[in-house]
Formats: sequence, C-alpha cells, structure tokens
Amino acid sequence: MRKCLRYSLMVGAMVCLIVGLLQSLEYALLLSGVCLLLNNLIYCTENIYQRIVFLIFNCTFAVFLMGRPVIDMFRGNPLWNYEYEHVFFALISIVISLFCLFAGAMFADALHQKDICKGGKKESAAQKVYRERYRISLQDVSLALYWLTMVIYLITQLERLAYMQGRSYEEYYATFSSSLPYIFDIMASFMRYSLCMFLATMPSKKRAFVPLTVYLLSAVPSLLIGIRNTIVLNAIFIFVYYFIRDALEDKEKWIGRLERLAVAVIVPVALVFLAAYNYLRAGTAIAVHGVWALLVDLFYKQGVSFWVLCIGHQAIPELPWHPFRNYTFGGIIDYFTHGTIAQKLFGAQSLGTGNNIIQATLGNSFSHSMSYVTRGDDYLAGMGWGSSYILEVFTDFGYIGLVIFNLILGFLLIYGIYWARKRHFAFTVFLLSITSIFFIPRAEATGWIEFLINIRFWVPVIFCYMAAGLLVKTYGYKQLDPDYKRIKWKGSHYVSKIRIK
Repeated sequence: MRKCLRYSLMVGAMVCLIVGLLQSLEYALLLSGVCLLLNNLIYCTENIYQRIVFLIFNCTFAVFLMGRPVIDMFRGNPLWNYEYEHVFFALISIVISLFCLFAGAMFADALHQKDICKGGKKESAAQKVYRERYRISLQDVSLALYWLTMVIYLITQLERLAYMQGRSYEEYYATFSSSLPYIFDIMASFMRYSLCMFLATMPSKKRAFVPLTVYLLSAVPSLLIGIRNTIVLNAIFIFVYYFIRDALEDKEKWIGRLERLAVAVIVPVALVFLAAYNYLRAGTAIAVHGVWALLVDLFYKQGVSFWVLCIGHQAIPELPWHPFRNYTFGGIIDYFTHGTIAQKLFGAQSLGTGNNIIQATLGNSFSHSMSYVTRGDDYLAGMGWGSSYILEVFTDFGYIGLVIFNLILGFLLIYGIYWARKRHFAFTVFLLSITSIFFIPRAEATGWIEFLINIRFWVPVIFCYMAAGLLVKTYGYKQLDPDYKRIKWKGSHYVSKIRIK
C-alpha cells in the first residue's frame, strides 16, 4: 500500500515538474517538491529504525527550505518579489536535491542487501574476548575524558553568557572574544568527540542516560544567549542515537513506552517554546495569538532559507574572488590556508572571529561572503543570512555537482548505520557527523565532516585508543571458561562475567 502511494507521488511529482517547466508556474514546481518530500518520508516509514537518519534529514530539509514557500502557497502569497530566474533556481534545486537524495538512499539499501548475502567475517573466541575487553576499556577512558572536558566546556559557555549581559544577540556575534587561556578552548572542543567515542562503545542504556542528559543541558547557556540551534541539534542527536541502538538489534529496548510518551509530551511543548522564543530573544511582544498561529509562525520564520537560496543565487556574480575559492569545501580549505598551523608555520593571515571584512573577502565561507555582499554594514554589525549546502555546491559545480552531492549524501544517510556496525571508530565518525549534518540545508556543505582534518579530533581519539590498549595490556585476560564461555578479567575493577556473542 505504501509503495503504491509512493509510486503515485513520484508520478505526480514528474507531472507537476513538466507543467511547471513548460508553463513557468512556481506553484507547480513547488508541488513537485512536496510530492518528492512525501515520497521520501513514506519510504522512511517502511523501515524507520534503519532509515531514521534519512527521515530526520528530510524533515529538517522541509522545515528550512520548504516551510515558507508552502505556507505562502496556502496563503496565496507570491513566493518571491524579484526576478523569476532566482525563484526558479530555488525551486528546481529543491526538486533535484530531494529526488537525488532518494536515489542515493535506494542504492544504499540495495548495496546493504548484497552485503547481507555475502555474510560477515567470523571471529575466533580469542578475538571476541579481546574485542569485548577493549570495548570496556575504551568505554571507561572516553567517559572519564568526557566528564573532564564537559566541565571545561561549561566554563567556556558561562563566560559567553556573562559577556552577553547588557548586550544584544547581534553584538555577541560581532564583538565576543574569549579571555580564557587557549587550552580551555582546546579542551572544550574534546567534549563532543569523547562523548561520541563513549557512545560508539555501545554502553548500556542506564550508563548512557546521565552523559546524554548533561549533553542536552549543556546547550542551555547557548539558548540563553539566543542560539537555539545547539539545543535543537543536541536533542535530535540523542533521539536518533536511541533509534540507532534499537536498529542495531541491541538486547535492551531503547525506544520503549516511556520514551514514546516523553517525545509525545516534550515535542509540542518545545515547538511552542521555540516559536515564542523568536520574540523573546528580540525583546518584543509576541505578534500572533493562539498555539496554531504560533507554530505556523515558527515554521514560516525557519523557512527563511528558501529566501536565502534566492538571495544567494542573485549574489553569486558579486561574490569576492581569490585563489583557491571553493565554498563546498570552504572550511577544510580555510583550515589549511588560514588555520593555526598555517599561521605558525607559514605566516598565514588569520581570518579572525565573528563577522569581519577579512573573513568575508579572503575566506571560503559562503555565509560570510554572501552576507557581506548583500548586507554591508549590517553584516559587520553582526547580522547575516546563513548559507545552504545547495548554494555552496551550485556556486562551485553547478547543477551536475548538486546531483552528485545529493546522491552521495542520500547514500551516506542510509548506509552510515550499516557501515558503522561493530566498528568503534567508524561508529564514532558516524555519530559525530550526525551531530551537525541535519543542519546543512541552512549551513555549510561539508561542515559535518570537517572534524576529520582537525587535529583537535585526532588528539582525544589517539589518547583514548592508546589508553584503552594500555589497560588491556596491563590487566590482561584469562582464557575462556570452556563450560560457561565467560571471561574473568584480572584486576578488581574488571572482574565480571561477560557472555560472548
């Protein structure tokens, strides 16, 4: 039944697309995108545990890029007040992205079915013993590092909150500079990495609860400053992690009756709060009345990224030009050409912090360059438009690049769970990616993988893996009990009975 509905939506999407292209009808192109979005969402419900990451990405895609035009369509408003070519770009890029995301996801599922037929590599009993012992050691080390770095992270957040007293949200972005020792900033950045290493070791639900709760609450200072994205992304990450653990066929039930009830109660309340926070942050009275009107207002405001697509497309010819300009991999390029290492070794120029002319003209950040070109002095005062992976990829590689990027992205959103199964490091990388990948419809195209080239990621990873290996070597392990297949670890802390799977 669901597949029949999906096929009907695909046909409807193609019909609307053809009509929209032939008649230059904006609403027809938008309806084509809506049909493709519904197709993707229904596809996710066919196997929600394995496709939860793909589902959440499509939801954030819809909120950021389609919320505003869909509401305008129902209200009978024009989608944009400027040239049709910019609206056409925004709409056709949405259609291309949604279709290619789905195609990439389908390919990932097909490849996974092929992998199942091949079967996995079998381990000896001794290898299973060592792997389990190493997992426990890595779990303890990464958790200890997490608690240490979380304390430091909270100190840095409280400094930012104290700086905000008597200042506006825009002033914070334009003028804030930390006065804490540089080591605090470095150690604070380890927090997210150590948490994901800990979670990748498959801790019990009970042991993971407190670290995840603290991780969620650590975003409260940012929320008080006026930054909502952090707490929303943290909450989504925790929600997805619970689903992933059930998808990996964990013995524990991670999404039970209590969790479903909590989601059913918390999500509506959180949405209403976020809608009201639009006005609370600006210090103005709430402009709409009623819960429904407030929620519509929230999705309408979050959908501003559709306008960003139009504005950004219009601004492309005016963007600053310099050698090695590339926005798709902008963060990676800037790290090597203007980062701390480049400054120390080659005397490279720093791009500075916040909104500034150097960042806007010499850097590879589309959001900074585009906001500077279109907003001028307002940009320097702390205002901006943000970005979108669609804009960045199109600016660098055109529509062909957009097709390829979305095919790869759709593939990774599905195959990532399969790939990360039973691999600690791969699972760590996957978890770190999903802490920010859901935001790329209104953010950098490759910001979610930039940590892989950052030395701040590799330092805690190498430390934890070496420390875990040292623990295994120090305490050692005895051979399997032939009758019960259990391990007796040396050392009082590790005395346990662990059944080998």
